[in-house]
Amino acid sequence: MDKSGLYEFFETNVTVYVDAVYRFAISLTNHESLASELTDEAFVQAFEEAKNGTFGSDVKLELFRITLSIYSKNSVYSKIQRHTESPKIISPLRVSDIDDFSDLMDNDVMTAINGLPSKERVVLLLLDSEGMSYDSVADLLKTSRDETISFINNARNLLFQKLIEISRSKTTPDLKMA
Repeated sequence: MDKSGLYEFFETNVTVYVDAVYRFAISLTNHESLASELTDEAFVQAFEEAKNGTFGSDVKLELFRITLSIYSKNSVYSKIQRHTESPKIISPLRVSDIDDFSDLMDNDVMTAINGLPSKERVVLLLLDSEGMSYDSVADLLKTSRDETISFINNARNLLFQKLIEISRSKTTPDLKMA
């Protein structure tokens, strides 16, 4: 592929997934600036792979594979996020897919999602928000399809339990003894 063809391919087929990759990076790092850096690194590596002819045919899956690979190989992302700055609560869901988003997502819901274990949070994002198949997620995370199904079931159950706890804490009156 010549240089102009490479740029055209990248612009029309790869950069359209920048938001999805950023949301995925947020789910991994739980931190805006780290997710931004991780997204940048992923697109640089994707461009290099496209230039070398090693970029796979499923663009979105390849971008997620690259992002996960960079994250896994570079422990700086998880160490910085956990030790130097408290994470900001960010929605991994697509705002454009929901008509009245403000009624559905608030800090309590995002706190519950961000409180899920890492693998469950990532699987929830990939399956429910990004619409990937069980097989694609299993391939990306190097797990079996059954393990992926188990992770998503655990994620949904944990999320449900966390939301019930939050709801009860907001509706239970403060009982003070006089």
